[in-house]
Amino acid sequence: MRWRLLSIRLLVGVAGLTLPRVSALAQQASPTPSTVQLHFAWPVGTEARVRYVKIMEREEGAPPSTVEIEGEYVVHVHPHPLGLVIEHLDPVATRFVATPALPPEDPRRAVWSTIGAPLTDWVVSEDGELLGITREDVLVRLLVETLRPLELEDAELQVALDELMSESELVGHARELWRAMVGAWADTEFVMDEPQMSEAEETNPLIPSVVLSYRHEYRLAGVEDCPAPSGRCVHLHLTSFPDPRELTAVMSNALRELGLAAMSFDRLIQLTRMELVTDPETLLPHALEVSKRVDGILVADGERRIFRRSDETRLVFTY
Repeated sequence: MRWRLLSIRLLVGVAGLTLPRVSALAQQASPTPSTVQLHFAWPVGTEARVRYVKIMEREEGAPPSTVEIEGEYVVHVHPHPLGLVIEHLDPVATRFVATPALPPEDPRRAVWSTIGAPLTDWVVSEDGELLGITREDVLVRLLVETLRPLELEDAELQVALDELMSESELVGHARELWRAMVGAWADTEFVMDEPQMSEAEETNPLIPSVVLSYRHEYRLAGVEDCPAPSGRCVHLHLTSFPDPRELTAVMSNALRELGLAAMSFDRLIQLTRMELVTDPETLLPHALEVSKRVDGILVADGERRIFRRSDETRLVFTY
Protein backbone atom coordinates (compact mmCIF):
# COMPACT_ATOMS: atom_id res chain seq x y z
CA MET A 1 0.00 0.00 0.00
CA ARG A 2 1.44 3.34 -1.05
CA TRP A 3 1.55 6.30 1.27
CA ARG A 4 3.18 9.69 1.22
CA LEU A 5 4.74 11.66 4.01
CA LEU A 6 2.91 14.86 4.83
CA SER A 7 4.19 18.25 3.88
CA ILE A 8 3.00 21.12 6.07
CA ARG A 9 0.19 22.69 4.09
CA LEU A 10 -3.10 24.09 5.35
CA LEU A 11 -6.01 23.77 2.96
CA VAL A 12 -8.75 26.31 3.27
CA GLY A 13 -11.76 24.18 3.98
CA VAL A 14 -15.61 24.43 4.24
CA ALA A 15 -18.94 24.41 6.42
CA GLY A 16 -22.59 23.96 6.66
CA LEU A 17 -26.07 25.32 6.43
CA THR A 18 -28.31 22.37 7.26
CA LEU A 19 -26.34 20.26 9.73
CA PRO A 20 -26.71 21.25 13.38
CA ARG A 21 -23.92 23.31 14.86
CA VAL A 22 -21.59 21.75 17.39
CA SER A 23 -23.06 23.87 20.19
CA ALA A 24 -26.58 22.74 19.25
CA LEU A 25 -25.65 19.09 19.74
CA ALA A 26 -25.12 19.55 23.49
CA GLN A 27 -27.39 17.33 25.51
CA GLN A 28 -28.08 17.62 29.25
CA ALA A 29 -24.80 18.73 30.81
CA SER A 30 -22.85 16.08 32.73
CA PRO A 31 -21.17 16.86 36.04
CA THR A 32 -18.01 18.70 35.10
CA PRO A 33 -14.75 17.19 36.38
CA SER A 34 -11.95 19.52 37.44
CA THR A 35 -9.65 18.13 34.74
CA VAL A 36 -10.13 16.08 31.58
CA GLN A 37 -7.44 13.91 29.98
CA LEU A 38 -7.62 13.20 26.26
CA HIS A 39 -6.24 10.04 24.66
CA PHE A 40 -6.15 8.71 21.09
CA ALA A 41 -7.47 5.15 20.79
CA TRP A 42 -9.53 4.58 17.64
CA PRO A 43 -10.49 0.89 17.74
CA VAL A 44 -9.76 -1.26 14.72
CA GLY A 45 -13.08 -2.08 13.08
CA THR A 46 -14.68 1.28 13.83
CA GLU A 47 -17.29 2.33 11.27
CA ALA A 48 -19.01 5.71 11.06
CA ARG A 49 -21.29 7.52 8.65
CA VAL A 50 -20.27 11.15 8.21
CA ARG A 51 -22.61 13.89 7.01
CA TYR A 52 -20.93 17.13 6.03
CA VAL A 53 -21.51 20.58 4.59
CA LYS A 54 -18.79 22.68 2.97
CA ILE A 55 -18.94 26.32 1.96
CA MET A 56 -16.14 28.03 0.03
CA GLU A 57 -16.42 31.79 -0.58
CA ARG A 58 -13.93 33.76 -2.66
CA GLU A 59 -13.49 37.43 -3.51
CA GLU A 60 -9.92 37.78 -4.75
CA GLY A 61 -9.84 40.84 -6.95
CA ALA A 62 -12.63 39.42 -9.10
CA PRO A 63 -16.43 39.09 -8.70
CA PRO A 64 -17.29 37.04 -5.58
CA SER A 65 -18.09 33.34 -5.87
CA THR A 66 -19.56 30.72 -3.54
CA VAL A 67 -19.60 26.92 -3.65
CA GLU A 68 -21.76 24.88 -1.26
CA ILE A 69 -21.50 21.09 -1.05
CA GLU A 70 -23.47 18.75 1.20
CA GLY A 71 -22.67 15.06 1.23
CA GLU A 72 -22.01 11.83 3.05
CA TYR A 73 -19.32 9.18 3.24
CA VAL A 74 -18.42 6.18 5.40
CA VAL A 75 -15.30 5.87 7.57
CA HIS A 76 -13.66 2.49 8.24
CA VAL A 77 -10.65 1.96 10.53
CA HIS A 78 -8.28 -0.90 9.69
CA PRO A 79 -4.83 -2.01 10.90
CA HIS A 80 -1.76 -0.85 8.95
CA PRO A 81 1.94 -1.75 9.36
CA LEU A 82 2.55 1.81 10.58
CA GLY A 83 -0.52 1.97 12.83
CA LEU A 84 -3.98 2.49 11.32
CA VAL A 85 -5.47 3.30 7.93
CA ILE A 86 -8.56 5.51 7.90
CA GLU A 87 -10.65 4.70 4.82
CA HIS A 88 -13.23 7.07 3.35
CA LEU A 89 -15.74 5.09 1.30
CA ASP A 90 -18.97 5.51 -0.69
CA PRO A 91 -18.88 9.31 -1.13
CA VAL A 92 -22.04 10.93 -2.41
CA ALA A 93 -23.13 14.55 -2.79
CA THR A 94 -26.66 15.28 -1.59
CA ARG A 95 -26.69 18.98 -2.51
CA PHE A 96 -24.53 21.25 -4.67
CA VAL A 97 -24.90 24.97 -5.41
CA ALA A 98 -22.41 27.31 -7.08
CA THR A 99 -22.81 31.06 -7.46
CA PRO A 100 -22.23 32.05 -10.19
CA ALA A 101 -23.31 28.71 -11.65
CA LEU A 102 -20.66 26.44 -13.11
CA PRO A 103 -21.36 25.30 -16.70
CA PRO A 104 -22.40 21.64 -17.20
CA GLU A 105 -19.10 20.84 -18.92
CA ASP A 106 -16.99 22.07 -15.97
CA PRO A 107 -15.23 19.04 -14.41
CA ARG A 108 -15.57 20.56 -10.94
CA ARG A 109 -19.34 20.63 -11.28
CA ALA A 110 -19.40 17.01 -12.48
CA VAL A 111 -17.44 15.87 -9.42
CA TRP A 112 -18.78 18.15 -6.69
CA SER A 113 -22.40 17.46 -7.67
CA THR A 114 -22.04 13.65 -7.66
CA ILE A 115 -19.36 12.45 -5.22
CA GLY A 116 -18.75 15.73 -3.36
CA ALA A 117 -15.33 16.92 -2.25
CA PRO A 118 -12.57 14.38 -3.13
CA LEU A 119 -11.02 12.65 -0.11
CA THR A 120 -8.21 10.11 0.13
CA ASP A 121 -7.47 7.52 2.80
CA TRP A 122 -5.07 8.38 5.64
CA VAL A 123 -2.30 6.52 7.47
CA VAL A 124 -1.87 7.37 11.15
CA SER A 125 0.49 6.11 13.83
CA GLU A 126 -0.58 4.28 16.97
CA ASP A 127 -0.17 7.47 19.00
CA GLY A 128 -2.33 9.56 16.66
CA GLU A 129 0.17 11.23 14.32
CA LEU A 130 -0.94 11.65 10.72
CA LEU A 131 1.76 10.05 8.59
CA GLY A 132 0.44 10.40 5.07
CA ILE A 133 -2.26 9.78 2.49
CA THR A 134 -2.73 6.51 0.65
CA ARG A 135 -4.68 4.79 -2.15
CA GLU A 136 -4.72 7.84 -4.41
CA ASP A 137 -5.17 5.37 -7.28
CA VAL A 138 -8.65 4.52 -5.96
CA LEU A 139 -9.59 8.20 -6.02
CA VAL A 140 -8.19 8.57 -9.56
CA ARG A 141 -10.37 5.70 -10.82
CA LEU A 142 -13.44 7.20 -9.12
CA LEU A 143 -12.80 10.62 -10.66
CA VAL A 144 -12.16 9.19 -14.13
CA GLU A 145 -15.43 7.28 -13.99
CA THR A 146 -17.29 10.37 -12.75
CA LEU A 147 -15.85 12.50 -15.56
CA ARG A 148 -16.48 9.93 -18.30
CA PRO A 149 -19.79 11.51 -19.48
CA LEU A 150 -17.90 14.73 -20.33
CA GLU A 151 -15.90 12.82 -22.99
CA LEU A 152 -12.72 14.77 -22.26
CA GLU A 153 -9.59 14.36 -24.36
CA ASP A 154 -6.64 12.78 -22.53
CA ALA A 155 -4.92 16.13 -22.02
CA GLU A 156 -8.14 17.73 -20.77
CA LEU A 157 -8.74 14.84 -18.39
CA GLN A 158 -5.24 15.17 -16.96
CA VAL A 159 -5.72 18.90 -16.38
CA ALA A 160 -9.01 18.19 -14.59
CA LEU A 161 -7.43 15.51 -12.39
CA ASP A 162 -4.52 17.79 -11.52
CA GLU A 163 -6.96 20.49 -10.40
CA LEU A 164 -9.35 18.23 -8.50
CA MET A 165 -6.78 16.12 -6.65
CA SER A 166 -3.49 17.97 -6.40
CA GLU A 167 -1.30 16.24 -3.85
CA SER A 168 -0.66 19.42 -1.88
CA GLU A 169 -4.39 20.03 -1.41
CA LEU A 170 -5.21 16.40 -0.58
CA VAL A 171 -2.41 16.33 1.98
CA GLY A 172 -3.37 19.73 3.31
CA HIS A 173 -7.01 18.76 3.70
CA ALA A 174 -6.04 15.54 5.48
CA ARG A 175 -3.71 17.41 7.81
CA GLU A 176 -6.29 20.05 8.65
CA LEU A 177 -9.13 17.64 9.43
CA TRP A 178 -6.91 15.26 11.39
CA ARG A 179 -5.47 18.11 13.42
CA ALA A 180 -8.99 19.29 14.27
CA MET A 181 -10.15 15.79 15.25
CA VAL A 182 -7.05 14.33 16.92
CA GLY A 183 -3.70 16.01 16.32
CA ALA A 184 -4.34 19.11 18.42
CA TRP A 185 -5.73 17.14 21.37
CA ALA A 186 -4.03 13.75 21.79
CA ASP A 187 -2.32 13.16 25.16
CA THR A 188 -3.32 16.52 26.63
CA GLU A 189 -5.02 17.53 29.86
CA PHE A 190 -7.43 20.43 30.28
CA VAL A 191 -9.06 22.26 33.16
CA MET A 192 -12.49 23.74 32.50
CA ASP A 193 -12.27 27.27 31.03
CA GLU A 194 -8.52 27.53 31.63
CA PRO A 195 -7.08 28.22 28.15
CA GLN A 196 -3.72 26.83 27.07
CA MET A 197 -1.54 28.90 24.74
CA SER A 198 1.17 27.90 22.29
CA GLU A 199 3.01 29.23 19.23
CA ALA A 200 4.22 27.23 16.23
CA GLU A 201 5.38 27.86 12.68
CA GLU A 202 2.97 26.75 9.97
CA THR A 203 2.56 27.08 6.24
CA ASN A 204 0.15 29.80 5.11
CA PRO A 205 -2.86 28.50 3.10
CA LEU A 206 -2.66 31.24 0.46
CA ILE A 207 0.96 30.71 -0.61
CA PRO A 208 2.42 27.35 0.52
CA SER A 209 6.00 28.65 0.44
CA VAL A 210 5.20 31.13 3.23
CA VAL A 211 5.87 29.97 6.81
CA LEU A 212 4.60 32.10 9.68
CA SER A 213 4.40 31.93 13.45
CA TYR A 214 0.84 31.20 14.56
CA ARG A 215 -0.61 31.72 18.02
CA HIS A 216 -2.94 28.94 19.25
CA GLU A 217 -5.45 29.03 22.09
CA TYR A 218 -6.94 25.72 23.28
CA ARG A 219 -9.92 25.53 25.65
CA LEU A 220 -12.18 22.95 27.28
CA ALA A 221 -15.63 24.54 26.98
CA GLY A 222 -17.79 21.85 28.56
CA VAL A 223 -18.66 18.22 29.19
CA GLU A 224 -21.82 16.83 27.58
CA ASP A 225 -23.85 13.64 27.46
CA CYS A 226 -23.31 11.82 24.16
CA PRO A 227 -23.47 8.31 22.61
CA ALA A 228 -19.81 7.55 23.46
CA PRO A 229 -19.22 4.31 25.45
CA SER A 230 -18.46 6.38 28.55
CA GLY A 231 -21.70 8.33 28.07
CA ARG A 232 -19.94 11.70 27.97
CA CYS A 233 -18.12 13.88 25.46
CA VAL A 234 -15.98 16.97 25.84
CA HIS A 235 -16.56 20.22 23.93
CA LEU A 236 -13.23 21.67 22.78
CA HIS A 237 -12.33 25.01 21.15
CA LEU A 238 -9.18 25.96 19.22
CA THR A 239 -8.43 29.42 17.81
CA SER A 240 -5.34 30.15 15.67
CA PHE A 241 -4.02 33.32 14.04
CA PRO A 242 -0.76 34.95 12.90
CA ASP A 243 0.32 38.51 13.66
CA PRO A 244 -1.54 40.65 11.05
CA ARG A 245 1.43 42.95 10.36
CA GLU A 246 3.81 40.03 9.85
CA LEU A 247 1.21 38.26 7.68
CA THR A 248 0.78 41.31 5.45
CA ALA A 249 4.53 41.92 5.09
CA VAL A 250 5.48 38.29 4.43
CA MET A 251 2.66 37.70 1.95
CA SER A 252 3.49 40.88 0.00
CA ASN A 253 7.13 39.84 -0.15
CA ALA A 254 6.10 36.38 -1.38
CA LEU A 255 4.21 37.99 -4.27
CA ARG A 256 7.36 39.89 -5.26
CA GLU A 257 9.40 36.68 -5.15
CA LEU A 258 6.82 35.08 -7.43
CA GLY A 259 7.43 37.84 -9.98
CA LEU A 260 4.26 39.76 -9.11
CA ALA A 261 5.95 43.00 -8.12
CA ALA A 262 2.92 45.07 -9.16
CA MET A 263 0.78 43.30 -6.54
CA SER A 264 0.78 43.52 -2.75
CA PHE A 265 -1.48 42.97 0.26
CA ASP A 266 -2.66 45.48 2.83
CA ARG A 267 -4.28 44.91 6.24
CA LEU A 268 -4.44 41.11 5.99
CA ILE A 269 -6.12 39.25 8.85
CA GLN A 270 -6.32 35.48 9.13
CA LEU A 271 -8.33 33.54 11.71
CA THR A 272 -9.02 29.81 12.14
CA ARG A 273 -11.57 28.42 14.60
CA MET A 274 -12.23 24.76 15.44
CA GLU A 275 -14.98 23.31 17.63
CA LEU A 276 -15.05 19.61 18.47
CA VAL A 277 -17.36 17.33 20.44
CA THR A 278 -15.46 14.11 21.08
CA ASP A 279 -15.05 11.09 23.34
CA PRO A 280 -12.10 11.93 25.66
CA GLU A 281 -11.16 8.27 26.07
CA THR A 282 -10.71 7.59 22.33
CA LEU A 283 -10.95 10.96 20.53
CA LEU A 284 -13.60 9.48 18.24
CA PRO A 285 -15.38 12.66 17.08
CA HIS A 286 -19.14 13.18 17.21
CA ALA A 287 -19.32 16.69 15.72
CA LEU A 288 -16.75 19.06 14.24
CA GLU A 289 -16.74 22.60 12.87
CA VAL A 290 -13.75 24.26 11.20
CA SER A 291 -13.84 27.83 9.89
CA LYS A 292 -10.96 29.62 8.18
CA ARG A 293 -11.09 33.23 7.05
CA VAL A 294 -8.64 35.63 5.41
CA ASP A 295 -9.62 39.28 4.88
CA GLY A 296 -7.69 42.24 3.54
CA ILE A 297 -6.95 44.43 0.55
CA LEU A 298 -5.25 43.30 -2.67
CA VAL A 299 -3.35 46.12 -4.37
CA ALA A 300 -2.71 45.56 -8.10
CA ASP A 301 -1.23 48.26 -10.33
CA GLY A 302 -2.25 50.86 -7.78
CA GLU A 303 -5.88 49.70 -7.66
CA ARG A 304 -7.21 48.48 -4.29
CA ARG A 305 -9.67 45.60 -4.23
CA ILE A 306 -11.29 43.56 -1.48
CA PHE A 307 -9.57 40.24 -0.82
CA ARG A 308 -11.64 37.68 1.05
CA ARG A 309 -11.39 33.91 1.37
CA SER A 310 -13.80 32.17 3.73
CA ASP A 311 -14.05 28.40 4.17
CA GLU A 312 -16.13 26.42 6.63
CA THR A 313 -16.67 22.74 7.35
CA ARG A 314 -19.35 21.07 9.44
CA LEU A 315 -19.32 17.31 10.08
CA VAL A 316 -21.56 15.01 12.14
CA PHE A 317 -20.46 11.43 12.87
CA THR A 318 -22.85 8.51 13.54
CA TYR A 319 -21.35 5.22 14.79
